[in-house]
Amino acid sequence: MRLWSDTRIELAGPVAAYSAHVSIEVEGDCSNESRVRVFQYQPFPVPFSGEGNPLPLALAVDDVGRVWMMEEFHINSFRMLDPIRGRVENLFYPRHPDPGGFASTILGQDFETHLSALGESVLVDPRGRVWSAQGGGHFYNGKYANRSRIVCCLPDALPAERYRIYDVPGTNNRVMGLAWDPFRERIWFAASGAIGPGGSNVVRFDPEGIPYDDEFDCSRLLLDQVCRAGEPESECYRVYPVRSGSGPAHLAVDASGYVWVTCYWGRAISRLDPQDGQVIEYPLPEPINRSWQARLVGPGPWELRFDEEGDLLFNEFYDCTISLFDVDRATDPACCALDRDGSNPCLTDWVMPGRNLDAHRIHSIEYANDGCLWFTEFSPEESGVNPGLGFMTEDRSEMVRLPPLDRFGERTAAGAMGIGVDRKTGDIWIAEFWRKRITRLWELRARSSLRTPAVVCVED
Repeated sequence: MRLWSDTRIELAGPVAAYSAHVSIEVEGDCSNESRVRVFQYQPFPVPFSGEGNPLPLALAVDDVGRVWMMEEFHINSFRMLDPIRGRVENLFYPRHPDPGGFASTILGQDFETHLSALGESVLVDPRGRVWSAQGGGHFYNGKYANRSRIVCCLPDALPAERYRIYDVPGTNNRVMGLAWDPFRERIWFAASGAIGPGGSNVVRFDPEGIPYDDEFDCSRLLLDQVCRAGEPESECYRVYPVRSGSGPAHLAVDASGYVWVTCYWGRAISRLDPQDGQVIEYPLPEPINRSWQARLVGPGPWELRFDEEGDLLFNEFYDCTISLFDVDRATDPACCALDRDGSNPCLTDWVMPGRNLDAHRIHSIEYANDGCLWFTEFSPEESGVNPGLGFMTEDRSEMVRLPPLDRFGERTAAGAMGIGVDRKTGDIWIAEFWRKRITRLWELRARSSLRTPAVVCVED
């Protein structure tokens, strides 16, 4: 026994232990057993490529275990980690001599770069293609506004045929999240800026039909590639407007083909019917976070996933909350307004325990193979808060937080952002933003040996 207090118990266990059950006995009364799980970390540094900034943001794992990642500020490259080789590789794709809409104005100075300042998503589709959103740069010399594009990588193709660039029509699009539509075999993306009326849109396109840019020239507006009313979707982008200024961020397609969207600035989630373009919006309660960011933005709905029953779960960035929306009530008018208490009757919330509402953020969520919904924590570097990650148990009875990441490896500022799962091994991968590395986390089993820092968590 290392420590026993009213709020905390610390035990010393065998170094080789990889699982256990514990219970506590006090004056003859014994608690229920709690499951002890032991996890191990293995970090992989993200090297500086000579351009951009190696701050890993979003990631995804393909079906052969390779980890694909995107940096916050990236320049014409994918990063890929092959765990067998054990290093992060830079995969640069060709770029046009004129950066066009990706030229940047930073601190009042113009730079002839291909810097992408936005883009929050990486996905691997069922064909093994890797997709990433590039949100563009900033105004440059009064000539170009922010441009966006979607980049596709065919990992096993010949180098000359490996990359496809899909230039998004118009300017100031601010593309954020991506989703694959298995029913229509389309790519969907959320554009929080201007394509069509109002500047907030959800867009889809056929990657086999739309012409991609093999010259890597993003200076053309391509407004003629927006589908007109009644025009069949073949070589055009189908644009669905959502509420102006709502800031669509991430999206997902449910089992019935509806598209669900988190409206980051709109304090809501939405459901789009692609058949008729009808959008139903479901408002979220006022944030419990009282920081100035939450007062400005609201709870900040961000990423979303479906459980095995088809219900929708999403995280509220500023409220450190995971919320469930009852999809069976999607057409219930009661879901489209807050009640007298300021709550949405179709939502159930779980608030992350032990959080600091002024600094903690839940950035990403993902289901692991064991049915638990994992989440990553991120905080501003200057906040002094040391975030980590955790999970909601499969029965949703508890949210478990692992010890902060600064306890593992160097004691530097830590922050976890993107998260992905290797479906074959069950390994969990996280992007450690401030530490400029991606890290594998796996639960120790009988065959494992404890060689790198490990963490123990208890499910009550």
